Amino acid sequence: MDYIKARTYIDESHRFGGEMGLEAITCLLEKLGNPQETLQFIHIAGTNGKGSVGAYLAAVLQEAGYRIGRFISPTLYEYRERIQINGVYIEEEGMAYRGTFVVNPEGKIKVVELNDNNIGRDASELLRKVEAAQFVASHDGEVCPAKWKKGESTLKPSIDLVGKI
Repeated sequence: MDYIKARTYIDESHRFGGEMGLEAITCLLEKLGNPQETLQFIHIAGTNGKGSVGAYLAAVLQEAGYRIGRFISPTLYEYRERIQINGVYIEEEGMAYRGTFVVNPEGKIKVVELNDNNIGRDASELLRKVEAAQFVASHDGEVCPAKWKKGESTLKPSIDLVGKI
């Protein structure tokens, strides 16, 4: 998918709306161990001045040595400005894929899922993978097979598992 198609996809994704309320995101965050409680970010909201305040804060924090990621909406000058790292816009070539990463508390990536924008993702499968990652983190030496669900049997690592999980 090229830049134009990716941008069109993002712009049109809002057309169908979504479910109101916080129940779904609250459930997801609980299953992830409430990572929002340890994240370090600044959310700027209000009617006027968000762009200026964000620019000032980003400049000060970057000068202090922080790596700054910014999301800006609505677009002011160019669409790519919406996502920036240390003031650098994302590249057009960098917008083609969607990724999901599950990272444990030690900062190690445990699950990676990368999709082209025209391939759907399944939130229930992501939650299943998060639960499996949480389970094996507290049950050393056990393996959660594909389609494993909480409460089901796990496997013990062995050469006999090759090609079966």
